[in-house]
Amino acid sequence: MSKKLFGILLTGVLALAMVPSTAWGVCLVATSAATTGPTAATADPNPASGAGPVASTPAAAGGASLNQEGVVERVSDVLIVDDGAAPNCFAVNNTFRLTYNVTLTNPTTISAATTSNFDVYDSAGSAGLVILASSTVGLAPGGTPQTVITVVVQQAGTAGNINTTATGSGFRLKNLRIDSTSLAVAANATVTSSVASSNAGTTVNGGTVATLNVGTALKTVTGVTLTAGTGNQSSGTTVANASFVFSENFNNAFRVAGTACTTGAGCDSGVSKDIQTNATSFILDAGTSIPSGVTVTFPSSISTSAQTTPAGKGVIYTSRTGQVTCTGSNPCSVIYDTTGNDKTGAFSLTVGSGTAVGVPTLAANPSIGIAIATASGSGTATLHGSFGPGLAAGTGADDVNASAVPRYVAANTSASTITRNIFSGTWFTIAPVSTTLMYSYVTTVSGFLTGIQVANTGLDTGVPFTTAGAAGNAGAQTGGIKFWFFGQDPSNSNAPVVFALNTDSNVAGGLGPSAGRGLDAQGRLAPGGVFAAAVVGGSGNVGGLLAAARNAGLTTATQFEGYVIAVTSFTYAHGNGVVFQGANAFAYAAHVMSGTTRSITAPAGFGENFNN
Repeated sequence: MSKKLFGILLTGVLALAMVPSTAWGVCLVATSAATTGPTAATADPNPASGAGPVASTPAAAGGASLNQEGVVERVSDVLIVDDGAAPNCFAVNNTFRLTYNVTLTNPTTISAATTSNFDVYDSAGSAGLVILASSTVGLAPGGTPQTVITVVVQQAGTAGNINTTATGSGFRLKNLRIDSTSLAVAANATVTSSVASSNAGTTVNGGTVATLNVGTALKTVTGVTLTAGTGNQSSGTTVANASFVFSENFNNAFRVAGTACTTGAGCDSGVSKDIQTNATSFILDAGTSIPSGVTVTFPSSISTSAQTTPAGKGVIYTSRTGQVTCTGSNPCSVIYDTTGNDKTGAFSLTVGSGTAVGVPTLAANPSIGIAIATASGSGTATLHGSFGPGLAAGTGADDVNASAVPRYVAANTSASTITRNIFSGTWFTIAPVSTTLMYSYVTTVSGFLTGIQVANTGLDTGVPFTTAGAAGNAGAQTGGIKFWFFGQDPSNSNAPVVFALNTDSNVAGGLGPSAGRGLDAQGRLAPGGVFAAAVVGGSGNVGGLLAAARNAGLTTATQFEGYVIAVTSFTYAHGNGVVFQGANAFAYAAHVMSGTTRSITAPAGFGENFNN
């Protein structure tokens, strides 16, 4: 080859190398806030003509905050626009693939680019961008769920970046709701974007960002404590120190009900065609654990203290049925709906116990009224707090709405990994009060009869030598009496006889006023009252404690000789036993026993429980 020819070829190669290559097209993909709405300058009317812009406020780096327990949580929207450089991002047949690492639940599938889930904008109007859309559900490596949304350009869009100029085109994928329960706490719901184009080198965000966060899964509440309170049986007072505390873990975790809307201005999220939403509920459930004679009153509303002013941050819960009053062991629960929530700040809520029956003042620490009657049972009340609505029924009282948006997993107890449980445990304990009396000799044989007497001396208000007298004897109580018989039946070869007989009809098996004289309609003895009954033997079932026990199926004995211990559900009890035969009789004072344990080295003393 001659040097001249080589020089010509080299010059031609260099000239070709200097010709500009085909430019790379870049599709700009960004997340759009799902809760703050579009910017004021770029409203979101989504007009049928397509003349309205679709740009909106960028979402936070982590995307929307999602209740980890939620199955229809709203993720951040996704906005795709052309960058303004050739080739056009929205050329005919360009195909966008958006892969979410979660399951789509509303809509469950996409078969068309409807205005409910897509905004399409082109400065050329109807002569511009037209798209088709569809979705598929599958599994990613490791068996994790994913949803793939495919968007295909049917009619080319106008070139230009509508984020910076008035000319161009783009679309937004919006109002998508997903199942967050597959995500760990603090894990992100993500979307991975790609584009297939006949224009070689067309990329998403220049290839620098392929995956964006559209949400962060978080537990709904944090800072949870349930403090157990205490009170005394039949005290006529309230419990002390019962309270619970929890905090919203992120802004607007408890959602207020919204309405279906056609424009961004009327939507809670600020994005047009968003669906109608339900309120997140707050549920309190005591089951049947409240002791008899104890009244619990849930107020008609509960709010944080900061919500008392319009500009305050916090939450307002409103009961669906108004004030709820529960007495005794009946089922007791209340469902509150979130009717106010400042979306810009999370809250902490502390609820204590009230001092009386009725709706307490909703002050800095709202309270639930708990009142112990002068005649009450004892025991432990439990309280379970959860939120809803649930996908299905959990445990105990629940707010079930399988079509609600948002809605949450079925489980509402701490036994589940993903749960709607807020707290569960001991709410308050009503400690029993009692006096224990020993009747050391009781007999019905050989013509002998025995009478048993119990006095409730709690009506000694003002008596100068009583401890409580100066204070008006606030410790007086009304309560039943439980008699324990320990002995033998001489009419049946001295067979052992052991049984217990309760007078209080509020207790299972309680005999009520028929057990003896002086009892009220529930078989209880009021302060100032005196109970008296005979222990009558014989084969008949007429009269006396022994006959009453046979009628109740507690014993088959027809005669008795032994001793009796009476345990009263009130303090200040005293008594006497009287044994007589014909005109002969002797009486003795019942011993007041103290202590809950007995020992050969520490004999029973004198006293009573709580009031000595």
